[in-house]
Amino acid sequence: MRRSAVLIVKLAFIIVLGMRWHFRVLRDSWSGMLSCPDCACSRAFLEKRAFKAFTLYWWPLFRTEEGGHVVECMHCQGRFYPPEEVRPYLSAAASSLSS
Repeated sequence: MRRSAVLIVKLAFIIVLGMRWHFRVLRDSWSGMLSCPDCACSRAFLEKRAFKAFTLYWWPLFRTEEGGHVVECMHCQGRFYPPEEVRPYLSAAASSLSS
């Protein structure tokens, strides 16, 4: 009489949780030419909204902190706080978004 072999399969799941900053383009976002500190010349910039989110497998589940507005260089992807001369335009886009 043969004994039947029992195969036990153990499954290991790795769940990756964390927090990271995310940057989203607004619908009515500002875009224009600014002097990039990293590129050291005038480049195209785009306004983005920054927020920190709790993530599961790198996908944001819920926001934990707001980071405000940043501008991103379209050449080097460097992100910076907007200069003073651009901030009135950013606040106009934010007020239209909230209403």
